[in-house]
Amino acid sequence: MSFLKDLSIKRLLRLFGNILVLLSIWFLVKLFSEKISEIRYLDLSISNFLLLLFLVLNGVFAYWVLSYIWKLQLGSKYTEFTLRKSFRIIALTQIAKYVPGNIAHLVGRFYLSQKILKKSDAAYSIFIENIMFIISASMIGAIYFFFYDVDNIIEINLVWILPTLIVCLLIVMKFFLSYIRAKYDVIKPQFSIFIKVFFVFVFLHLLGGITIFVLINLITPELGTPFLLCISGYAISFMIGFITPGAPGGIGVREFAFTQLFTPFIGAIYALEVILLFRIITILSDLMLFVIGKYFIGKSEKENFTYI
Repeated sequence: MSFLKDLSIKRLLRLFGNILVLLSIWFLVKLFSEKISEIRYLDLSISNFLLLLFLVLNGVFAYWVLSYIWKLQLGSKYTEFTLRKSFRIIALTQIAKYVPGNIAHLVGRFYLSQKILKKSDAAYSIFIENIMFIISASMIGAIYFFFYDVDNIIEINLVWILPTLIVCLLIVMKFFLSYIRAKYDVIKPQFSIFIKVFFVFVFLHLLGGITIFVLINLITPELGTPFLLCISGYAISFMIGFITPGAPGGIGVREFAFTQLFTPFIGAIYALEVILLFRIITILSDLMLFVIGKYFIGKSEKENFTYI
């Protein structure tokens, strides 16, 4: 009975996520059709082309950072789990996030790593990674509300609130991890590793914020949109797309959230244009990442991935 109950809950969540995706796409298509005459087309000059290429490579580098996070958690126990192996697994599986369900890339990582990693350790590390992503995105996303002043409700000094929240969350995380590690047979890295993982995730959000900042200033250079607004709005929209059940790669939901967050600052159609360009750059980064993982990472690694 409990299994059937869990299954029905999963189906309801997936249905809810699919409805959100469809509604988000409907809204975005409607907005695009109504405001298409206001779109600012980028000048495809050599300088802009090189800048866009840099943003694609920035996306690939972000996955290298993600590989480092995975290696950071497991490297002390699995010395043979090198950064190169971590990167290759992520490179080959990340594109699967576009499969409906939004978990195929994580399942792929678990599957391809099972010759190197213990199953429980692989699952635990991916779980911790997702938790740290949500916590770090929430922390950075909180900065957004200091730009979007809702009737002057928020008057607390940013210098004090963010460090306080970070410390509180890390304390809660410490007790939670202690409970998990005591109850289950999983890897037991030092707590300092989790702090490092958290701050590396902050850096990862910073890379995404750079892409958003560049795109906004390419399309609306006259507005001078602050970088902190770009990184915080990006973190919130990315997290919303990430946690939406069943949304493949957060498609639709992330774009809708971003458009809503940035409409007060740059206008709805320009916000939509920015996030659509960001999606194209992300897809190109995923494709480049797959090609790198499949063909350009040393052939000496291939014997470790007999499933490919």
